[in-house]
Amino acid sequence: MQRWRVPTWVQGFTWGWMRANPSAVVCDANCNNVDVKLIEKADGTVEGSYIPKSGNRHTVQVNYGGVAVKNSPFRVYVGEPVDASKVQCFGPGIQDGVKANVPTHFNIDARDAGEADLDVHLINEDTHEEIPLKLTDNGDRTYTVDYEAGKAGNHVVTLHYGGLKVPTTPIKFKVKPNVDVSKIKVDGLEPTAPVNSLQQFRVITQDAGKAEFAISITSPSGSKVKAHVIPTYEGYLVNFTPTQLGEYLLGISFGGEPISHRPFKLTCLTGSDPQKVKASGPGLHRGIVNRPAEFMIDTRGAGQGGLGVTVEGPCEAAINCRDNGDGTCSVAYLPTEIGDYGINITFNDSHIPGSPFQAIIVPEVDMNKIKVSGSGIQLHGFGEHNRPGT
Repeated sequence: MQRWRVPTWVQGFTWGWMRANPSAVVCDANCNNVDVKLIEKADGTVEGSYIPKSGNRHTVQVNYGGVAVKNSPFRVYVGEPVDASKVQCFGPGIQDGVKANVPTHFNIDARDAGEADLDVHLINEDTHEEIPLKLTDNGDRTYTVDYEAGKAGNHVVTLHYGGLKVPTTPIKFKVKPNVDVSKIKVDGLEPTAPVNSLQQFRVITQDAGKAEFAISITSPSGSKVKAHVIPTYEGYLVNFTPTQLGEYLLGISFGGEPISHRPFKLTCLTGSDPQKVKASGPGLHRGIVNRPAEFMIDTRGAGQGGLGVTVEGPCEAAINCRDNGDGTCSVAYLPTEIGDYGINITFNDSHIPGSPFQAIIVPEVDMNKIKVSGSGIQLHGFGEHNRPGT
């Protein structure tokens, strides 16, 4: 309610004093009349009051005896009452699915909330860090808030309007890591494996960004299987042992996002499979006399069975095998004579792929007996005076 007071006695242009009746007219910006109430006070003043129906510029015309008083008409700006409950907040920047280090925004609409100051805060609840915001006033009591979350995690935004908390806040949402699961590769996961055989495969995430890695393995009976996950420079190394016959389902996610639309599958079979045993290393193809020739055998995925290694050649080479405890075996043999050697690797008395391997053992090179000569290695190089015909 708006009020004012004016004196009821004025000095006229004739002699003496005279009494007159005051009057007032109030109009809003749309020229609509607003009801005015005048009350004469005992101190010789008149109090006028009115209740604005809209928030805009009003005109107050005060007359006394039919004549406008000094400075009349008066211009009055009427503000709308502040109602924080009418502030609306919406947009993609306050919804689950926002990604870290990606610019986003949300909008605030206060057109029906009255004229007041807006205060916006965005907090990462996991780190308790406040996120810098760019608040743009669109000039019509709507606002655009731009920001970029630097880290993934749970976030919360709160609004205050005219010092009052907006009832619809705080608004909580989750920021996901900025990862590209299309760049993740799974290497070494076989489609089938013998029961009770250690399975090991790599999940290569180094080109996909940084995020939390998770794997869920479900056995044929529906129970969960615990996997041993080891972080590596290129991603993760996963180990697990299937103990039931049938199909295993493996769901792999990165940053909370599945890396494939369907789970990976592994079928567990009975018996053993020598074709899944792998051998690698320089000692399978070449070596130097009187020096250990080394290679590695990988039995992961082949099931239960006995591993056999023999070396045939110009001499009887001593063989040393070391079980690495992860389904692999490190092998070294010592050839004491030069020549061709045959390396036989069997699993449950059956040759593995590539066996028997053929290795050539050569003499040790004595670097001290090598001589290099010629003008091309002289101190001053191959100059003009060394050229033919000069």
